[in-house]
Amino acid sequence: MQKLILTLTALVGLTMTSFASNLERIKEDAFGVYNKSDFHELMQDLTNNDLEAIKAMVLQGKVGAVEAGNSVYLMHVNVFGGLVQVRFKGTSESLWIPREASEAFDAQPIWHHCFWFG
Repeated sequence: MQKLILTLTALVGLTMTSFASNLERIKEDAFGVYNKSDFHELMQDLTNNDLEAIKAMVLQGKVGAVEAGNSVYLMHVNVFGGLVQVRFKGTSESLWIPREASEAFDAQPIWHHCFWFG
């Protein structure tokens, strides 16, 4: 039983990675974070409408924004967390945003863009 639990835990922790050659467009304005571990905090602050906390995250350099229409490369996909990491065209800057903000997932299923890694 413990082996099964460990195996399931490992599967849940898997992340999917895409090939960075896919140029995609952002379909809606979105907030994002530079470090994936900060995303939960941002969502909690947005849910609570805590503008002071969001402002603090911005001033600390944890939060960024992406505008609709921007061209980005899809770098990583967190299947279970609903996040994608995108890199802005022409820069090395990347941001974790909600998966729904990217047009990449409108046309094709998530599996089309990704491969597994451990």
